[in-house]
Amino acid sequence: MQDKEEEIVLDKLSSGDRPSIYAAGLAAAQSLKKTGMAVLMADVLGRVFLLPPEAVEIKTRPRVRDEELNLLPEDAAIQLLVRQGDEEESILQYLKRRNAAS
Repeated sequence: MQDKEEEIVLDKLSSGDRPSIYAAGLAAAQSLKKTGMAVLMADVLGRVFLLPPEAVEIKTRPRVRDEELNLLPEDAAIQLLVRQGDEEESILQYLKRRNAAS
């Protein structure tokens, strides 16, 4: 993403410059596919960089909401909760909320 020919500048990106938006979007999409995350950050000169995952500390990850889980069969909802790293107690609490809502 940071070749001299393809340098992305924050001013252009934020002003709606289509080639800049396309380049940043493509870099972010490739990173999401490869690592599951994409972090773009500007330096003091306004150049935009795609940071490697090890450069940031993830304190919380996006979570699937109860409303979204409730639309799925119970087994599928449990599988998603396990995939997002929920502990057994948390899953049991969700199942109680789910049963109370139905």
